[in-house]
Amino acid sequence: FSMHVDFFNPNRITQRGAHDSIGVISCANLALDPSIRYQPEFIYATIIPGPHEPTYNELDHYVRRVIEQFVQTWRPGLHISRTADSATGAIVEAAVLISLNDLPAARKVAGLQGHMSSLICSVCDLHGKDRVFDTDCEHWTRRDVEELRKWAWAYRDAKTLAKRQHIFSSYGVRWSSFWLLEYWDPTRMLVIDAMHCILEGLVHYHCRHVLRLDALATKLSSDGLKVAFDWPWVPYSPETGPCYSLDEKHIPGVTKIQETLTLSLSGKKSLSLNGTAETLAYIQKVIQEMKCPAHIPSVPKNYGEAKAGSIKANEWQWLSTLYLPVALVILWGDNDGLPPPVDDPEAGYLLKALDHTMALFQAAMIACRQVMTTDRAEAYRRQMGHWTQNLRSLFPHVRGGSSRPNIHAGFHIYDFLLLFGPVMSWWCFPFE
Repeated sequence: FSMHVDFFNPNRITQRGAHDSIGVISCANLALDPSIRYQPEFIYATIIPGPHEPTYNELDHYVRRVIEQFVQTWRPGLHISRTADSATGAIVEAAVLISLNDLPAARKVAGLQGHMSSLICSVCDLHGKDRVFDTDCEHWTRRDVEELRKWAWAYRDAKTLAKRQHIFSSYGVRWSSFWLLEYWDPTRMLVIDAMHCILEGLVHYHCRHVLRLDALATKLSSDGLKVAFDWPWVPYSPETGPCYSLDEKHIPGVTKIQETLTLSLSGKKSLSLNGTAETLAYIQKVIQEMKCPAHIPSVPKNYGEAKAGSIKANEWQWLSTLYLPVALVILWGDNDGLPPPVDDPEAGYLLKALDHTMALFQAAMIACRQVMTTDRAEAYRRQMGHWTQNLRSLFPHVRGGSSRPNIHAGFHIYDFLLLFGPVMSWWCFPFE
């Protein structure tokens, strides 16, 4: 089975922000044919009532009721008295193969430290928010599952809250009902959903915050290098900061100061990377005028404006694989049929920005393929590496921004592609 936990706004408000929240725990039988696997009559679902998202301790009470059933269906299994092929019945075993969630929910249901903590990954031992941009995949070591299991049970059996807090802060794990499953391995079975991680995470971040393809985006330097202070800012953390510690309430202020220092100086070089409103208008023109096959869904024709509302995952998929590549190649990569001259500071930089953007878009395109091979998975990781390595050098304004754990999580999509095949067989689209 694939188990999914998610929360949604019952009032159907399209703008993001504080709102009411109702949760659902869904389980899909992966042994069923894909044509019927996600039909409502074959989905097990239980509701987590609102109006607010529960805390970790509250959520685990709901998860436990589901997990306890899978404990029984694995050992000893379910005895069916009679089947179509056997008059004497059969023993049926069922297990949770995948816990599929977005990044925050994955950490919450598995009892791991939050995605914004210094323990940035549930798969490998990478430690520290500054390691989000680490691309040395070959030297990442997988977390010790038996060690996690040991401290999870120790957390459950601890006699005092202080002892529990010590275990959680020191080892990054607390009790989760998933540990009732004897086969539970969060480094392989706690799957970060590709839909949330790549489409709603990285593609959204790149278009809106890196390229500033947004009507409300802060204006940046046209060549990306004319900044007030070209300095490799890293997000503040007690581990990498100075000898003194800041109060938690002051940390967002440091982030804003760092981002402000990387904005362009005033003057003729203070144009935004996206060419102000002209680039956005051209992208909207491409969306409006492009003739597409009927099976391709529409995307907001006023993309980039506040009235467009929140862009959905399937819209990001088609924006990043169809509409934006066409528009940006024409704008940044074409000079009367020839590539822009590299000695032109502005045009040369825009060509680099185009190559960098296409690396992420190609990674998204590969990940969403209906057939997955080892070569394609390797190509996905190469494109992710190219995008990550050049992100802060090409776009200084992102250096002081908040930590983006989705960047590191995106590399582990490679592991899940090898384990479980094409993302469409295990992503969250059918559940949502």
